Order: sequence, then structure tokens, then C-alpha cells
Amino acid sequence: MTAILTATLPIFLIIGLGYALFRFALLPKEGVRILGAFVLTIALPALIFTSLSKRAFGDIINPVYLAAFGLGTFGAAAITFLLARHLLKRDRSAAAILALGAAGANSGFVGYPIAALIVGPPAVVALALCMLVENLLTIPILLAVAEAGRGDAMKPGAQAAAALKALAGNPMILAILAGVIASVAGLRLPEPVERAVDMLATASAPVALISIGGALASLGAARRFDGVALVVLGKLALHPALVAAALFLLPPINADLARAAILIAAAPMMTIYPLLGARFGQGQMTATALFVATLASFATMSAVIALTAP
Repeated sequence: MTAILTATLPIFLIIGLGYALFRFALLPKEGVRILGAFVLTIALPALIFTSLSKRAFGDIINPVYLAAFGLGTFGAAAITFLLARHLLKRDRSAAAILALGAAGANSGFVGYPIAALIVGPPAVVALALCMLVENLLTIPILLAVAEAGRGDAMKPGAQAAAALKALAGNPMILAILAGVIASVAGLRLPEPVERAVDMLATASAPVALISIGGALASLGAARRFDGVALVVLGKLALHPALVAAALFLLPPINADLARAAILIAAAPMMTIYPLLGARFGQGQMTATALFVATLASFATMSAVIALTAP
């Protein structure tokens, strides 16, 4: 237990620091958005590129990992969607947003920092592969279902074009592609540039966690709790359980990489979840779910670390 607390407590202490800094106005409210933008557009892409470019291509692309994480993710989404539709009687749009909360992990801001502490370098590869699943499949598909549910969905061709345009401008996807190309071609950056990229990469985890705390301070707890329990249980318990089950059933992969996949799946939902939910009238529910899941994840992720220990 001491080892688990040693690994997880620093993460949540930094989140708490971020919460206090913004809650007591020691940093301006707009700083949450700025810090988040820095992580998403600069620090995390730098981390992904520098890590992937220094690895052999065979160590990066792992079909079994992608299959296991994809199956676990869409299993969690499908079960949550069906429960929301038939148990909670939600319409299709609301059910899709609930499913997105259960299946969309905060891989970059919470999952990666914890996985990096536990398994080390393999966590970066796990992060890149998870982001491929999330950005190419999970988020576009569930948002398309939500759009279709409210009757103003774009035509399939327009949806595909919009998705491709968004992906083309996503810094993390571009960093993955650049890292893979550099790995295959054996390219290395000039030493001064490489050091600068490495310095930016080291900022990703602490700045991301400060941003998480700031986001929680600005959200607070909303008053509407409909569906919160379903989303929180789906994200913190169902998603990692299904990823673990898929890894068990599929051919074995590196143990540290497998553990990183489960840890990332166990992370609370992405910080933009309330923004996405608000587009479909689910702003209060999604904000509350994010708040509760992030607080509860201290206990649940500690449990996952213990259960997956070698």
C-alpha cells in the first residue's frame, strides 16, 4: 500500500495544488485554458515525438494492443449506451454522451503521468496508441451518434471530411505521424533542437496536472446527478476491466505495455467532456461526472495499480 501511495499521491497532490491555485485566484481563471492549450499543442506532442522517434518501428505499432484497447473501449461505450437508453430512458444523443464519458479516458493529463510513474518509458507508446483509438474512432463515432440522435446530423461524406480536417490539425496526431516517420527513416533532430524538444516534453505531466486541478476548480459540482453514477462506474471500473479482459483473451504483449493500457483506461474522462456534453444539453451532468470521477480516481486507480502489480 505504501508503494501505491508513493506512486499515486504526487499526482493528486499536484492536481490539488492546481485546484488551490485557481480556486483562491492565485492564478487567473483564463490560465486553465492557456495551460491546457500548452500541454495539448506543445508539451504532449513534443513528448510523443521525441519518444517515438527514438524507438524501433516494431516497438511502436502493436496490433494486439490496438485491438485490446479498441475492444475494451467500444465494449464500455456499447454497454453504457444500452443502459442509458433502456435503464435510464435517455434519448440517443444523451446516451451517446454518457457512453463517451465511460469510454473516453483522460489519457494525456491523468492516465499517462500515472502510467509513466508505474511502468516508465513504455507508457509513452501506450499513450500514442490510445490516442489513435480515441481520436480516430471513439470520439468521432460517438459524437456522430449524438448528432444523428438530435436530427441535425451532417451527411456521411460531410462528417468524414470534417473528421479528416480535424485530425489533420491535431498536434498529437501529427506528432505520432512525425515520430513514426522519424523512427522508420532513422532520422534524428540536430542536438540543440533535440534538447529543446526534450525540455518541452518534461513539462507535459506537471503542467497537465495543474491544468486538471484548475479545471475542477472552475467546474465545481453541478446540481444535476442524473446518469452520473453510470458514467463514473463505466469509466473507472467497466472500461479498465474490459481492456484487461481483452488483453487476457488476445495474444500476450509486453507486460509493462499491457499494464499501461489498463492504467490509462482507468483514468477519469477527458477534461473537454463537459464542453462536448454541453453541445447536447448535458453540460451539468458531464461537469458533475468529471468532478466526481477525478476525485474518486485516487482510490480506484490505486486499486488498479495494486491489482495489476507483477
